[in-house]
Amino acid sequence: MTTRTATWSHLLTALCLLLPTATAAASAADAKAETPAPLPSPASPETVRWASSVGEVVFQHRLHTEEFGAECVSCHHETVAASLELPHPDYFDGFWVDCAVCHTGSATPAAAGKCVVCHPERTSGLTLEMPTVKVAIHRSCWKCHDRGTGSEASTQCGFCHQRSREPQSQTTKAPPAPPAGPATSK
Repeated sequence: MTTRTATWSHLLTALCLLLPTATAAASAADAKAETPAPLPSPASPETVRWASSVGEVVFQHRLHTEEFGAECVSCHHETVAASLELPHPDYFDGFWVDCAVCHTGSATPAAAGKCVVCHPERTSGLTLEMPTVKVAIHRSCWKCHDRGTGSEASTQCGFCHQRSREPQSQTTKAPPAPPAGPATSK
């Protein structure tokens, strides 16, 4: 083997060894750039609407916060995500979550983000502790409504999920017409 061939061989070997490290560093930088900014504390909306395949949900947000005194963290636990004590081996070992989702270049968790970051829409490989976004939202309501601290929760989906309806004036039907044909009298 000539010196020139040996140099190229060493260079190629070094490149193959360094490429995965460079790729991982670039991926970590990309993940850090995509970390969501902390959520602002907006004024409490009157209502919140969720689109759903089984009917839109219209949640009376201001009623719950101002009239019933619910605190933001009661439903939005992501606002204190940094202080949540998660037993990492129980939740994440062998699971689909990549550490870089929460940890960006250090051991500090990422800022609060959308529910689907931790509660995906897919249903395979989930645990009771990390349910789908659908289950997490339902559980959020049940925390109060199933314990008796809120009004009794309905077991009917239609109680919260409203199918789009026509205005009442269009749905009112006229009384049925009399049967067609000659009138008979006795």
